[in-house]
Amino acid sequence: MKLQNTNLCELWCKNYLVILLLSMNLLWFQPTTVASALGNETDHLALLKIKESITNDPHEVMSSWNDSIHFCNWHGVTCSLRHQRVTTLNLKWNNLGGSISPYIGNLTFLRFI
Repeated sequence: MKLQNTNLCELWCKNYLVILLLSMNLLWFQPTTVASALGNETDHLALLKIKESITNDPHEVMSSWNDSIHFCNWHGVTCSLRHQRVTTLNLKWNNLGGSISPYIGNLTFLRFI
């Protein structure tokens, strides 16, 4: 009887260890994915608010800023490859008019304007 209990304990311990390791992997990788996805949406919303603050767009460059294409492909927007976060806004020479939206502060990966 003792032999059966030992085997049962070993089996349970091995299964417990596998479940524990899988749980740790889920906890380890999930926050990065969630944070990246939330940050990505924050950038999207910030760009839409920036678009709202443009009052003069004579060349209609902001027309690409819509939901038909991913915001990383919008005119003047460059994103990082890894996280798909906005790193550069290059709207020079477009004769845009308006104010600089305070939402630009939400583009936390922005390095160049």
